[in-house]
Amino acid sequence: MIIGIDPGNAGALAFFDKGVAVSVLDMPVLKMEGKGKTKKGNIKVHTVIDEQLLREHLYERINIEHVFIEKSQSMPGQGAPATFNYACGYGIIRGICVGLQIPYTLVHPATWRKALMKDMDKGKGSSIIRAKQLFPNMDIGKKDGRAEALLIGWYGIKFIFGD
Repeated sequence: MIIGIDPGNAGALAFFDKGVAVSVLDMPVLKMEGKGKTKKGNIKVHTVIDEQLLREHLYERINIEHVFIEKSQSMPGQGAPATFNYACGYGIIRGICVGLQIPYTLVHPATWRKALMKDMDKGKGSSIIRAKQLFPNMDIGKKDGRAEALLIGWYGIKFIFGD
C-alpha cells in the first residue's frame, strides 16, 4: 500500500494498492469554535486535524510500504494564523508516520506538478482536471485536496519508485 497525502485541513489521503488507486479520504478534521464573531455576526469556527482519526486511518491499513507527503511551505498572502495551523498539521502527519514507523518522502509541490501537469496550468482547478483524467473512477468531485493527494501518490509511485 502506498499513500499520497495533501496536508492541511482541506487536504486528503489517497490509497494505492499495487499501483492502483483504491480510495481517497478527506483529511479528518475537527471544527473548533473560536473567539469572537465574523463580520456577519456568526461565531468564528476553525478546523484542526483530528489526530486520533488520522492515526487510525494509517494504523488500520496493513502493509503500508511508503507515504508521500507534499512538502509544506508558506503561501503568498496567507496570514500567520493560517500558516501556523497548516504547519502544525504537516508536523502532525510526519509525527504519526514516525510513530507508526511508516517510511515517508516529502515531495515539493513544484516537483510533482512539473512531472504530472506538463503543458497545463498549475492551479488547483488543473489538479482536479488532471486527477480526473488519470483516475476516472475515483470520487474527486470539486475537491482539490483529493485530486492532489492522488497526484502526489501517483508521482511517488511512477517517478520515485519507478513502477
